[in-house]
Amino acid sequence: APAPRFTQVTIADGKTVTIEGAGRSLTLDPTLLTLTKNVLEFATEKFPGIVGKEGQPDGAYGFYPRRDIRKQTALGNKVAELQEQYGVVHAIVLDDAIGMVQELNSARMDVVKVMTDYQAKTENRHKKMISDAIIQIRAGIAEKIATDPTIRAIPGKYPISRAKRVSMKTQDAMERLEDYYHESIRAEFASGYQSTVDGYQRKLKSVVQDLSAAYQSVFWHTVIEHDYAPEISVISWAALLGMLAGNLHGGMVG
Repeated sequence: APAPRFTQVTIADGKTVTIEGAGRSLTLDPTLLTLTKNVLEFATEKFPGIVGKEGQPDGAYGFYPRRDIRKQTALGNKVAELQEQYGVVHAIVLDDAIGMVQELNSARMDVVKVMTDYQAKTENRHKKMISDAIIQIRAGIAEKIATDPTIRAIPGKYPISRAKRVSMKTQDAMERLEDYYHESIRAEFASGYQSTVDGYQRKLKSVVQDLSAAYQSVFWHTVIEHDYAPEISVISWAALLGMLAGNLHGGMVG
């Protein structure tokens, strides 16, 4: 595999001299403050799903918090011990292009599922169909009145323009139509429904943008090309297929 596939660490006299690449390491101290600020498992008990509690919890791989006080104390003591022995203690940040793609793809599928479930909910589906039908009826009525050649301006001492008459007739027709349903309730539903769907669409667009970039990542392609040997190993072939299935489920984007 090419050198960029690996994180280059230089060690001399038992101490870390350099860790190649910006952001490749975290300097630790016994308080573990760096970990609680930069590592999600040390910061929270729950993985924040992109669509909240209605979505799939814990991401693609499951979530395993590191918030146990006893374990954190033990780790902090170990860091202090290593500081005494070696000086500065580093945590190496490793790339996980495969895991990143799978998490993003899982988030994409999560948003799609929750949005589809919302749209397919019987009550929402029926109300949406009725609302759309009413909108079409209202538009049809308005167009028919607007193009009615028999509606003309009224001249005289108190003239009424054609536009005014069209407006009056349209309002009258809408009021008669609304004797059979509540427009305010329909409009409130339509607004709330569209707002919810738009929210899901914004989240989906954001995830797809990141996922598309991840699919184009040189490191992702490098891992696929060099971490598997399907031509000589059935086990490796199966592992490659399993990885691709998880990364490409739902169709590739970008």
